Amino acid sequence: MRAYQPGDPLQRLAWRQIARHDGEHLFSKQFLPAAEAPAGTPQGNIVLDHAALSALPPEARLARLAAWVLAAERHSLPYGLRLGALSIAPGLGASHRDACLRALALHEPPQYAPLAQAARRAVPQAMQAAP
Repeated sequence: MRAYQPGDPLQRLAWRQIARHDGEHLFSKQFLPAAEAPAGTPQGNIVLDHAALSALPPEARLARLAAWVLAAERHSLPYGLRLGALSIAPGLGASHRDACLRALALHEPPQYAPLAQAARRAVPQAMQAAP
């Protein structure tokens, strides 16, 4: 916990502490990077789970997961991805980020898989029929 500084993200405001001080002072939550965390502190990994976003439409789920991948990478938080039967173990780095984003880009929701397969079959047939 520390005093609020202009530019701190609003989601990091410590509302309980602000309320205890009748709103006179603003406080921000400050998290320690894993390397600086005291011994015995649990070192959690983030698992971004496609199924957990079932309330969103399919494209919005993928967009949200892609944004979270980029945010976790930007903040150096180890993250993994669970996307249907595919599971990518938590990690960090450009190659890990690219693997997660590639998996999201190539993901076909189950209800669209038959349409995608039909489209793949139709393209070669249409190319053969062209003069």
